[in-house]
Amino acid sequence: MVDIRSAKNEEGGVNYFIYYEVPDNLKEKDTIIQIEFLKDLLKLKYGFEDIDFTIHSFGHFPVCPKYVDKPFYLGEGLPVVLAGGDCQIEPDYRKGIGIESGIERANFLFDTVHGTGKELGFLFDNYYQQVARYVGYHGNLIEQFYLQRVDNIKGSSLEQAKKILCSACGSVKEIEDVAAIASELKLLGNELFKKPNYESALECYLNAIHLCQSFEKALPLTMDFVTLHSNACQTCLKLKKYEQCINLANEGIKTYAEINAEDKDMLFKLLFRKASALVELGNGLDAKTQIKELDESLKALKETYELMKENSGVNNTTFVKQIESKIVNIEKKLPPPQEEVNKIEFI
Repeated sequence: MVDIRSAKNEEGGVNYFIYYEVPDNLKEKDTIIQIEFLKDLLKLKYGFEDIDFTIHSFGHFPVCPKYVDKPFYLGEGLPVVLAGGDCQIEPDYRKGIGIESGIERANFLFDTVHGTGKELGFLFDNYYQQVARYVGYHGNLIEQFYLQRVDNIKGSSLEQAKKILCSACGSVKEIEDVAAIASELKLLGNELFKKPNYESALECYLNAIHLCQSFEKALPLTMDFVTLHSNACQTCLKLKKYEQCINLANEGIKTYAEINAEDKDMLFKLLFRKASALVELGNGLDAKTQIKELDESLKALKETYELMKENSGVNNTTFVKQIESKIVNIEKKLPPPQEEVNKIEFI
């Protein structure tokens, strides 16, 4: 936090008054070091290339009514506020509760300023009253502002991370980097899925899959590769990309068999997501004009359903029944077999 105010002096010139916050470990340092810190702040905020000024007076005063001597949480979903004396800033330094309230405190401070000839004076009693009122009555507003700001920052940060990681996929040369980048892409995809930002999440999963495939001969595939397919399938369902979901599920199931995996829960997820995509495709077909496609889709769905039953655990019964009922509904769309029609005509 740094702010600059100006006031005319008795000689007709202008004096500048600079307010800035420093961490506790800096305020005990030599004045020269603190001034260098101020110059760096001014360069960052205003883009100055070179700064020089004459100091008439320099000093410290507390700006926060609550001294923080141990970490605490402001609420669920908010980051911890670290112990920092008068400087309350989140560990990741996002513009949130600490910094935003710092700006408000600076404004309150300058609201109490009054001229005393050669320098400015501050009515500290008024300042503390305003801060106390702000903290007491507007704490919820600060929190809401913080959550909104963090959500925006996090969204843009995730997109930036996606660009960096996806770009890195094209330049990987070392084997040991493959697993690390693929893992980061998977985790990033999971975060984007929660936003929800399904398009970007799918891009992360697919880049990780392609990266692993390009090094398949040198780096054996593992369950992480299967998990990437499962996550990508779920994302495709959200995006209504059913054909792509089925293809990814088939690839994941094939890899699962090739590596002799034993995680039946993961296999069941792949089968269920494939079945869900087949159901949606079947629902979109016309029983009169697309009978052949509907038959093929139903056949694939029944085969997947049988595999689901074979690999179902106690916790998966509901999902098996769900697909079973979907099969019944699709079958109702089909015209009766020819022999049934003949029987009706004969009667």
